[in-house]
Amino acid sequence: MTREPHTTSDDPAGGHDVSGTVPRMVRARRIGIRVFYTLLSLWILMMASGLVALITGAVPDGPYAFAAGATTAWKLLSCGGFIVLAWTAGRSVPAAQWVVVGQATWLLADLVAPQDPGEGPAATAAKYLVNTVIFLSAWLLLAPERREILHLRARPDVPALAVVALMMPLAAVWAWRNAALTVPDIGDLDAREITFDLVGLGLVFIPVGVLAALRPRGVRWLLATVAGALAFVGVLTLLTATSDLASPGLVGGLACLAFAAAIAWRFRASIHASPDGDGQSPTRGRRMTSGRSRQPSSRCSRPSAHACPNPLYGSDSVRGEAQEDRAETLDF
Repeated sequence: MTREPHTTSDDPAGGHDVSGTVPRMVRARRIGIRVFYTLLSLWILMMASGLVALITGAVPDGPYAFAAGATTAWKLLSCGGFIVLAWTAGRSVPAAQWVVVGQATWLLADLVAPQDPGEGPAATAAKYLVNTVIFLSAWLLLAPERREILHLRARPDVPALAVVALMMPLAAVWAWRNAALTVPDIGDLDAREITFDLVGLGLVFIPVGVLAALRPRGVRWLLATVAGALAFVGVLTLLTATSDLASPGLVGGLACLAFAAAIAWRFRASIHASPDGDGQSPTRGRRMTSGRSRQPSSRCSRPSAHACPNPLYGSDSVRGEAQEDRAETLDF
């Protein structure tokens, strides 16, 4: 008996699919997840349009340039998981965990600088719990990976954790200082909403930085995301007046750039680690397998039904996407 060869096609999200084997219902799930999180991504991009307003000159006159631009980093760093879930059609468990961490940051910012002073801490916590369930609803209902939401599978980058630990007190002080600012209403924005955003800007680097340094499922891209956000805030600080609202000043801007460089260094170092994210150097791996046939470490020779882990999904995703999806159809 002869086996028919599998024909493969590349999935737009970066995974691999075995043509003709994935049931229509599973494909429909993936499409539904992608549509839902694409809409959420567009919503968060509209909320993070402060940088666009700064570039186009739509920011009102006054010392508001830094605040307008920097809140873009706050919104994207706390809600960027939507974009990754849309891109991967829900296959990235770290992206879903990022959404949870982002909503926890919004809760903390709202407790420090309440948008509605009449709302008690319990009501505020309940509100963000409901928001988290809504934001993850499509993923929890449709994604086969939903069982893994509570499994971090961390592969910590110790130097990156040390960098984040050094950054924590500075970010906390900055957020606390922003909470004490006297902020006027700016255009259509209420002063309380602006203060909330400025507090969140300082706080968001702590939990998301810790998540990135823990490297859930061995992912690297969160380190690059945090480094990019820090670099953006640092450059924006140097380009705007140090007297601008919520500006960390020259020293703070240089500190942001220094932390960004340190985290980017760890991201670059992780690229040279083994593909499974265990930190083993490729050279060491070759020495340990001497006497066996050698294959380039940068490529995967596994057949598409057992596809190589996609960097966005995490290195524990070793089974083929089609195989997982076929199994999941029995347990919807």
